[in-house]
Amino acid sequence: KDGVTKGSNTPEIWGDGALDTYLNQFLAPQRSTATKFLYRNFLVKELPLIQLGKYMPVKLTTPTKMIFGLDDVAIDPDVITSDLHAKYATDFTVETVENCGHFIVDEQPKFVAEETLAHLRAHPIK
Repeated sequence: KDGVTKGSNTPEIWGDGALDTYLNQFLAPQRSTATKFLYRNFLVKELPLIQLGKYMPVKLTTPTKMIFGLDDVAIDPDVITSDLHAKYATDFTVETVENCGHFIVDEQPKFVAEETLAHLRAHPIK
């Protein structure tokens, strides 16, 4: 529970049983197993390839918007807000949100929904 609440800039969102509801989904064996394999695959297979630069020559061409909480304790904001991504993506924007942590969807659900819908409307499937 501490990991979730410490990653959140607005711990009050986890009141009234919300934290237990969020965490209980991981008690289901299928979800727990899926989560474990997802993260293990990333850490064991994808992260080393990223570190070795395997994806560097490949440019992301899909219009992409990242919504990032500046108080995220898991990811350094300087990495996200730098212009480094510009040489790896043709249409990549970062929207930063002050006073928001790692769980931005839970902390700012309306903002995330509005930004997502605006982005999807601006980039319809062709």
